[in-house]
Amino acid sequence: MQTTRSPGRAEQPRPLRSSVLLSALYLMLAASPRLTQGACFVSGTVSGTWSNTCSPYIATANLTVNGGQTLTIQPGVTLVMGQGLNMTVQGTISAVGTCAQPISIKGATPSQYWDTIKVNYNGGAQSTFVHCKISDATNALQLITASSTAMIPQVSNCTFSNSLGSCIYGWSFSSGISPSPQLLGAIKNCRFSSSSNAIYLDVSTCNGCSTASNSMTVANNLFQGITGTAVWLSVRNYFPAGNPKVENNIFFQCSTAVRKTGSTASYNEEISYNCFYGNATNFVGVQPFYGSVCCVNARGTPCDVVSDIFQDPLFAETTSYTLAPNSLCIDAGDPGAASLDTCFPPSLGTTANDIGAYGGPYAGGSLTNCCNATNIFLTALSYIGVTIYPVGPGRYQLDYTSDLTNGPWFQATNVMLTNTPYTYIDLSSPINPKRFYRAVLLP
Repeated sequence: MQTTRSPGRAEQPRPLRSSVLLSALYLMLAASPRLTQGACFVSGTVSGTWSNTCSPYIATANLTVNGGQTLTIQPGVTLVMGQGLNMTVQGTISAVGTCAQPISIKGATPSQYWDTIKVNYNGGAQSTFVHCKISDATNALQLITASSTAMIPQVSNCTFSNSLGSCIYGWSFSSGISPSPQLLGAIKNCRFSSSSNAIYLDVSTCNGCSTASNSMTVANNLFQGITGTAVWLSVRNYFPAGNPKVENNIFFQCSTAVRKTGSTASYNEEISYNCFYGNATNFVGVQPFYGSVCCVNARGTPCDVVSDIFQDPLFAETTSYTLAPNSLCIDAGDPGAASLDTCFPPSLGTTANDIGAYGGPYAGGSLTNCCNATNIFLTALSYIGVTIYPVGPGRYQLDYTSDLTNGPWFQATNVMLTNTPYTYIDLSSPINPKRFYRAVLLP
């Protein structure tokens, strides 16, 4: 591994005289952020808590979080990285913003690219990035483990843009005969745009070394306008292992959506319940059944054998890329219990997973925090909730019409139910004042 040297600060004042007290004071000031007219200048070794009382934090040299130390970045903080600079994390970084107060990490200008935040995991607490806006980097975030302990980072509800290399690079590698390093964790409900590569998941080992594995989950993200590859699965050197999952994502207007290079019998990717539309190439290097339309999914949309669809996702707008009420991505994701929608809005339809950044249990930021700007819009209107009381387990189709006598009936959604009543929220009801509904048990 190449280590990064953190240079000293040339602007540090020279002590006026030799004394224990003055030297101690000097060292304390050198290790603390300097506050100047609302901005905090930081360099060298950092840890502790950064709050939004500084606006912004400005890195004037490379930053290091030492092993056993934690840097906590609070909601609303902005970190401006100088051109070419990096942050090396040997300990832990916790950058957890909120919907209302995201954390911003960016360059001084969009053309002054900073280098990377490199998290080298060696055991201990896991690093977390939630509600962060990260831009203007060469390789924005690197998650690297060669440790025998599993690295389980969480990256959720973040936006990544304007990266020259990769927005996220995850690498598990083995360089000895110690127990096998594992890269697990999840990248969920993020938006990636206007970058070369979005997510690059890499795994490698050396001849005679223990087996490294990379089994990260990439779920419910939006990839838009990626000029290289949106999700790259790289398998290198001497039979590493992994079971990465790429599910419930939207790939829209990308050069290549999913690429796999290398292979081994103990590495098996799962690419399912995604929406691919407007990409130059959807798949490279994967099994040929991916992308071969053969079936229909639960909504009746043509799909491949693993429920990937290839229809226009139909966005309501192109700022946050929320789904329109008639999008075929609604309720088309993984129907498993761990993927169910819990926040309405931003999720739409039933609790079945919505493909894209606004589906699944983390669509609002966390399992218990449903926050989205569209909540403000909801309070101003009245919506219809239709409760289905199933007569028994099975798949039910909910239809609607505005004319009970002559029809026609239109499908609103369909959902797999047991014996528990389920409520469907009709988000188009404010502009359709008269609607009738029926639920039909499908054969």
